[in-house]
Amino acid sequence: MLLALLIAYPVFPSPSDVEVTAHVDRTEITVGDVVHYEITVRHPDGRVDLPAVRGNIGHFEVQNYRIVPGKAADGRTLVTHALTLSSYTLGPDTLPPQRVEYRHGPDTTPLVLYTPATVVRVRRVSPENTRDIADITGPEPLRGTVPWGLIALAAAAVGYWFYRDWRKKHPRKLPAASRPPLPPYEDALEKLRALEQAGLPSQGRGREFAFTLSEIMRAYLGRRYDIDAMEATTEELIQRASLLPLAPQQQEWLRTFTGDLDLVKYATGALAEAEAARQIEAAREFLRATKPDPTGVGSGKPPAETA
Repeated sequence: MLLALLIAYPVFPSPSDVEVTAHVDRTEITVGDVVHYEITVRHPDGRVDLPAVRGNIGHFEVQNYRIVPGKAADGRTLVTHALTLSSYTLGPDTLPPQRVEYRHGPDTTPLVLYTPATVVRVRRVSPENTRDIADITGPEPLRGTVPWGLIALAAAAVGYWFYRDWRKKHPRKLPAASRPPLPPYEDALEKLRALEQAGLPSQGRGREFAFTLSEIMRAYLGRRYDIDAMEATTEELIQRASLLPLAPQQQEWLRTFTGDLDLVKYATGALAEAEAARQIEAAREFLRATKPDPTGVGSGKPPAETA
C-alpha cells in the first residue's frame, strides 16, 4: 500500500532545492556606461523560466542578453541569465525583483521565486559643478538698405516659374487604388508563406526568423481577438491570452511556442532549418484551429503538438 501511494503521489523538489541569486559587477556607473547583471538559478532536473526579465529592468536598456547553462558542484542544474545593461537616467536607479518560475517534470504549476531588488547609481560624466552651455542668443538685425523684400519676391517668382515648367513635363500621377486589408487569418497565412520562402535559417539568420515569426503571430492574435499583443512582453501576452476562448492545449502550445522563440531571439540565435519548418507548420495549424467559422466562433480544435 505504501509503495502504491509513492507511485501515485511522486515527491517533487521542495522550494529549498531551488536557489536564486542575482548580482551586478558594480553599483555605480557613468551615463551610457554598462553594468553586467547576472541571475543564477540552481535547481534539480526541471525547467526554469524568467518570463519578464527583458521587460522588467526599470530605466535600464538591454545591450546584450544570453543564457549560460552549467552544472553545480552538488549535481544540480546551474543556469545563468547574463544581461549587459546601460542607463541614461542620472541618480540611483533600481533593478526590480525578477520573477523566476520553476517547473518539475509534467507539473504545469510553477514554483515562483523572486530576486532581490538591486540599486545602481548613475552619475554624470562631467563634474557636478560644471556649468551648462549658455543659450544661443537671438539673431542680430543687419544694418544697411539692402532691399531684402524685393529680392525674396523675385526669387519666389523665378522658383514658381521653374515649378510650373517642371510640372508640365512631369504631370502628377494618381496613386493606384490600394488593396483592402486581408482578414487576420488570410493575412497571417500569406506572411507565413513569405517567411517560409525567404529561407532565413539556411542563411544563418535564425534570430531574424524568430523575430518575424513572433510578430506575425502577435499581429494575428491582436487582430483576431482585439488585444494589445504587439507591444506586450511575453509574460503579458500569455496572461492576456489566458482570458481568450482558447482550448487548454492551445494555451499550453502558445506558451511553449513563445518561449522557444524567445530562446532563439535573446539567447542562442541559432535555428535549424527543420526546426524552423516545424515552427511554421505548427503556427499554420494554430491559425486553422482558431480561424473564425461563419458564426464568428473559432473551431476549438487544438493545434498540432510542437514537441
